[in-house]
Amino acid sequence: MSHPSFHKINVGPVSRVSDARIAVDFPAGDTAGLALDVAPSPASANERAVIKLGDYTIGQDTSSNGGKNFGVLNAAGALVAELVPATGHALLVSRELFRSNIPLIIAPTGSMANNGVLTSGTANPLTYLKSYTWLPTGAIFAASPAGWYWTVWTTTTAATVYQETWDGASNPVAVASPTAWVKTGPGAFTGPTTNALYFTVPCPALGVNSRLNIYRKSAQTNNANAKTAEIRMTNLAGTVFLTDTLTSFAEVSSEKMIQVEGVADKQLVSGFSFGTTALLRQATALQAEVTSVAFSLAFCASKATATDVVVFDSIQVLLQA
Repeated sequence: MSHPSFHKINVGPVSRVSDARIAVDFPAGDTAGLALDVAPSPASANERAVIKLGDYTIGQDTSSNGGKNFGVLNAAGALVAELVPATGHALLVSRELFRSNIPLIIAPTGSMANNGVLTSGTANPLTYLKSYTWLPTGAIFAASPAGWYWTVWTTTTAATVYQETWDGASNPVAVASPTAWVKTGPGAFTGPTTNALYFTVPCPALGVNSRLNIYRKSAQTNNANAKTAEIRMTNLAGTVFLTDTLTSFAEVSSEKMIQVEGVADKQLVSGFSFGTTALLRQATALQAEVTSVAFSLAFCASKATATDVVVFDSIQVLLQA
């Protein structure tokens, strides 16, 4: 260790001159603990610039061949994640912003008995067992707030609604021990019809080459009544990025993309969806929204008929940057 007045710690032989506050210079190939090589390039093929953290080793030259890749090795020495290849060019990194495999049910007209006992006026496409169900104001008891409620189904029309709610922004999670209502049911209630914002996905600022990939699977009442699902900027009044037509389809699976066009605040949007019997393409369009700072995507839906049901079976939002 050097004199305290220099505020510097040297570990190992220190055969190189270094300006680092902590200079570590262990023998070549020594990766049992902390092994750093801060020279411009490895001194030899088996001298790596790495740090061992528990069972994992992270750093440069993971193959011990004098290369310049950067990655993570597991306890067996196998490469489990390459963050930068030997060329030095950054890899495309995917980050999951949102995922839900819990069914999200926009309720149709139905009836609510005491203590959250729900009878749906229209059958769900499947018996979903456990879900979050969006219920309008006053559906559970007098003046109960509209929102997403944890719901346990026993058939396609019979369920119990519990007190736990989903905030409509975070990744929804299952409720292990739900809390029962002790409330007088209002009886019949009317399902929503007008276009409404059902949840939002917070997004970080996007770089000029970033892209959002959005995957959504829905199931709904299969009839000719109008039903749509939209992705908008920020809120219900925001620019419509992407739209799925749900009318006359029992199921719709869609893949959509919002891609920044190499300059700040210019996006290309495109995508397609698979209906039960058709492939529908969304026309490519350009938008000029501010995505260079943090923003939100608003997931909205409408159904013209109160007795219809719409279920979002799964939703995933991936960021590629």
